[in-house]
Amino acid sequence: MLRFQTLGVVSDGKVNILGALLRSKILACTTSRRLSVVDVERGEQLLAYDNCAASGRDRTGLATDPTSPNIAVSVAVNGKGLTLLDLRMPLPLDYVYDLHSSTIRDIVFLESSWPWATSSGVLSTLITAGSDGCCKVCTMDGRILHTFYSGRHLNTVCPTPRTISRIFVKWVL
Repeated sequence: MLRFQTLGVVSDGKVNILGALLRSKILACTTSRRLSVVDVERGEQLLAYDNCAASGRDRTGLATDPTSPNIAVSVAVNGKGLTLLDLRMPLPLDYVYDLHSSTIRDIVFLESSWPWATSSGVLSTLITAGSDGCCKVCTMDGRILHTFYSGRHLNTVCPTPRTISRIFVKWVL
């Protein structure tokens, strides 16, 4: 069984690598619309999902769920939706089409302290950043819980590592 431990994102313009799998494995999203699980020590590709990730010259969003390490999310082929993957299965789990009107640049899972995060952990909550400055908080099945605009072009999004305060929640809501 493959288990992720999120460590960060590395990008060389052709491959985005997210986190390190336990036992020296990585999840990589390539410009050829492929998502691969690679064993770094042996140099072997363990698993590949074709035509499930956005291609292009820029960085593409890729995230693993910290509460369920076998679940990964990448930007869909059209660049505006999401591809949900269970790394224990040979095919993608689900697709969420046209979540944004512009290209999704980044995806991050929210911690349970955020007001939109589910307390039961059944459906994890994501925040996505669009290239037009639109951020959307949504569940993995595509239900949009909150939308806000930065007013600027976005490349990445990162929630605060601290527990969210009630003052911030009142300001946002």
